[in-house]
Amino acid sequence: MLDLVPAAVVAPFRRQTPAHPQANVLYSDGQWRPAMIVAWCQYRGGWAALLRWPDGHQDWRRHDAKYMLPSVEHLGSWGKAALPGRPPRR
Repeated sequence: MLDLVPAAVVAPFRRQTPAHPQANVLYSDGQWRPAMIVAWCQYRGGWAALLRWPDGHQDWRRHDAKYMLPSVEHLGSWGKAALPGRPPRR
């Protein structure tokens, strides 16, 4: 559901380390699955996240808060506290 961003498009732009790398991504089958955010990058098209998928491969995806949310499972009872599902602020 997240649009693929070719690595060459974001290559000239500075990467940022995520504060909260665990995320949940909505797949085209309607299921939420875990992924790890390796880096954020602000480029001409907006924000992109370098995602590492459960099978180990990585790719850049255009950020869309409807389809990528921060994972809160690691917070235990604090999981109800919403973490921002947005890229880092500038």
